[in-house]
Amino acid sequence: MTLPVVMFHLGYQPYVELCVKQASINNKVIFVGDKKNQSLGDIENVQHFLIDDYDQGVDEFVKSYKHMATSGVEYTKVCFTRWLYCRNVLKSLSIDRFFHSDSDNLIYSNIDEVYDRLGRPAFSLSVPMNQPIFRDSAAATTSFWTMDVLEDFCRFMLDCYKSKDKLDLLEDKWEWHQEQSLPGGVIDMTALWHYVQESDHSIITKAYNDEEAFDHNMNSSENYFPNEYSMKDGFKEITFLDGQPYGHNLVLNKKIKFHTLHFQGGAKRLMSKYMRNL
Repeated sequence: MTLPVVMFHLGYQPYVELCVKQASINNKVIFVGDKKNQSLGDIENVQHFLIDDYDQGVDEFVKSYKHMATSGVEYTKVCFTRWLYCRNVLKSLSIDRFFHSDSDNLIYSNIDEVYDRLGRPAFSLSVPMNQPIFRDSAAATTSFWTMDVLEDFCRFMLDCYKSKDKLDLLEDKWEWHQEQSLPGGVIDMTALWHYVQESDHSIITKAYNDEEAFDHNMNSSENYFPNEYSMKDGFKEITFLDGQPYGHNLVLNKKIKFHTLHFQGGAKRLMSKYMRNL
């Protein structure tokens, strides 16, 4: 079975359509969304699924959820519940493994081919090496999953709010942010961080065979290591060869092929300039 790319997004923004179009050139895309972005299902190689039909387990999580972040309540809840919606859609399709991509990634490669080359990992995501006190961050922005891992993480995520020991860890982080008057707090990346402390995983943003990698964030030189890639005008410096992006890895002192570029936050305005092969 071809490994699908799974995306989740509510609402419609033009950059999301760019993301879907770029991904669908070389991949089958399963898009989990709402009526505002239902038209994305008209793009070739894209299937659209409405969240209203796949909400099993969402109410239980929302009732247990305790907001501990400077980001908005509804936005933060959706960052968690998207994993439940995606799980429900994928179960209905009897899919047992997939690649997850945030809706602000541009995907340039055939992910199925990359997956085979990387040894078909059960769970691979971005966990930056530099983790100062209470950063507690693991990102599934681009990530490989089996359904067994996703099911387990969904259980873990709920347990974060039902288990006193796990909830204490989250509350400690939130208390620290408040004491330091720093933005952030507890989001799904926090739950993922605690999950990977006790789960087998690999790091998707490391330079595999010193040749290829997935981008962590275009706004940062960090990928796995701090100060790993050269920057230009506040963003990773990218050159294209045959429609594929490359960044200069300062640790290896060589060009590394990126399969994806992540246009988080203000970098979204650049996305149209980085589209290729449409």
